[in-house]
Amino acid sequence: ARHARELEQAADQARRDRDAAGENFERQRRDLEQALEQREGAALEAANRARGLEFELERIARGRSELEAEFRARTEDISRNLAAAVAERDEARRAGRAAEERAYGATSAIREAEERARSEGEARVALGRRLDACERELYEARAAATAAEEQLGRAERHFQVELQQHRRQVTPPSSAMPGGEPFDRAYSYDRNNIVKLAQLISRNLEDRPSEVSPNRIFTCIASCYDDFKRGWTDNPQNYAIDVRMLLSIASASTWFNEQHQSLLDRWLREQGWLGHNHKLAQLPPPQAGPHGGYPPPLVR
Repeated sequence: ARHARELEQAADQARRDRDAAGENFERQRRDLEQALEQREGAALEAANRARGLEFELERIARGRSELEAEFRARTEDISRNLAAAVAERDEARRAGRAAEERAYGATSAIREAEERARSEGEARVALGRRLDACERELYEARAAATAAEEQLGRAERHFQVELQQHRRQVTPPSSAMPGGEPFDRAYSYDRNNIVKLAQLISRNLEDRPSEVSPNRIFTCIASCYDDFKRGWTDNPQNYAIDVRMLLSIASASTWFNEQHQSLLDRWLREQGWLGHNHKLAQLPPPQAGPHGGYPPPLVR
């Protein structure tokens, strides 16, 4: 019976141990389930965090690509700007060198201009002296012209008197005029025998000899006037007086037609020989001054 009681006690102890072990197992199972749930939650959270990190990595990768593209674009812009700046710098250097060359050229031009100005000043002084000399020569020429005008006036009055006498004493036509030279049938009248031509016309002022051709005589007159206008150096002395005499006599004659007469009047008018208003006579008379009878020098 004691053994049975021991067995029962052992059985009760075994049941108690079993129940304790079951409770312990159940507790451990619950603990394991809780740990498993916690681990699953941690795994889910880790997976979520991993997905979030993946998304963040993708976003960072996209941002990095965008940054790299922007960096490349900015690098290209900077390269272009740098190349443009280098080109501008080179152009500025070339422009600076060109400006220096122009400044040097301008300085040289200024020096040359100053030298030319000094030379021109000296030339101006020399020109002033020459102008003074020319003024003195002009004064002398005016005085000579005045004297010549007076001589021309006297000659004109003399020939007017002679014309009036010939108008009153008209001689008949003849190849050898009384008191004069014979008529030159070759019409070789020129500047060297202009007086003979004037005498031929004046002796027959209003009654031209029939054997004398007015056209050929007018050609001789025109040739003499042309020599006068050209001013040949070998023209006879006092040739202007002779030409004026010839034109005046021819204009006063009745030898020529209207066209010839118009040309004669025009030639007389060109030289200012119509009437007594010769163009040299229009110059102011010389006046003695404080410079020895010459006009005062030019004001520089």
